[in-house]
Amino acid sequence: MKKPPVRQLLRWLPGLLISATATFLLFKFIEIDELSKALNKFSFENILIIVLLILIPLIFRGLAWKNLLQDASFKDSFLMINEGYFLNNLIPRSGEIARVFFANRISKISGYHSAVAIIFERGLDVIIAASLFLSTISFVIDLEWLQPIAIILIIIFLFSILGILVLARNANKVKAWLENHQSKFRFVEKTVKPIFINGTMGISAFANPANLVKGVFWIICSWVLWVGLLVYALRLINPDAPIWWAIFTEGVLALGIAMPSAPASLGVYEGTMVIALSILGVERTEALSTAIILHSLQILITSSIGIIGLYLQGFSLIEVTNVISNRLKKNSQKQEINE
Repeated sequence: MKKPPVRQLLRWLPGLLISATATFLLFKFIEIDELSKALNKFSFENILIIVLLILIPLIFRGLAWKNLLQDASFKDSFLMINEGYFLNNLIPRSGEIARVFFANRISKISGYHSAVAIIFERGLDVIIAASLFLSTISFVIDLEWLQPIAIILIIIFLFSILGILVLARNANKVKAWLENHQSKFRFVEKTVKPIFINGTMGISAFANPANLVKGVFWIICSWVLWVGLLVYALRLINPDAPIWWAIFTEGVLALGIAMPSAPASLGVYEGTMVIALSILGVERTEALSTAIILHSLQILITSSIGIIGLYLQGFSLIEVTNVISNRLKKNSQKQEINE
């Protein structure tokens, strides 16, 4: 059944309201003239360096995606990453759906393989972001007991890598076991079990530990450069800013933009960075100017490369948005059935 337009709107309404509220509050307490002066602190040379520090992590992400997919070229992997970011700038949380579609169409990679790769990548991102936040929060407030949690998260991640490798090497045995064991619950047998079976076969693509380790390495490298980008930007407004400021802010920012929001996390990105930097004593206007510069350049760069990628790989924006729309409708229908 086709979802009524009103329900389509309601699905996006919470994110739009959060972004609108964040944007309103930001500009309510900041003078436009002061913001303009703060933005002028970023020279043309500074902008060029920031662009470079944005591009390099995108290259690292392309290398990570290439190794996680294994059967895709670096060129295609790099373009797919940016196409995903571009579509996220248009439709929140749509880039992952699009990447599964791109990987299948370009490199004939199964949807389950690319979906597992995306889940792994996103899981690693969450662990790294949480570790950055937890490892620096005690510098902000007296919560030293939180630092061991960051170490625990890293240990969990390492064991997860080991578990994936073991499961990948024994995927056929696990699949056979799942197929031979029947559940007395119809929902488990008809819905949950097929997901586990297909997911197991998707994980089987990670049987080569070298590719998995390389993928992890390049993801970590991208985070190092993202922190480096913030170190550079913060020292333009505060030359004495310590490195841990950037680590803390990057962790808060990554967790903050996970909230529902308008396309491209507009308002939420800026609001989260202003809150994080204000906690560290950075003046709100300077914090907002930094957020605006970084966010606008990220959107411009990823969107430009993403649009070029769609053209080079022979996709039309209408075709891709239709794929995303159909997938979102199917997911919504499944939720309604389960309810």
